Amino acid sequence: MTVDPHAIKLVLEQSTLPKVAELDPNRFLDNSLIREVNRDYASKLFPGEVK
Repeated sequence: MTVDPHAIKLVLEQSTLPKVAELDPNRFLDNSLIREVNRDYASKLFPGEVK
């Protein structure tokens, strides 16, 4: 599972704050934490298969 930049863009576009819709959604995107959590979780579900 990764963060979808389109989902972030949608949230930014719906904001009532001025100029938020103009922000780059990629500035909010960092999947490293998600990869780490998935790796830890998957290693418990599938021991020996996930490193």
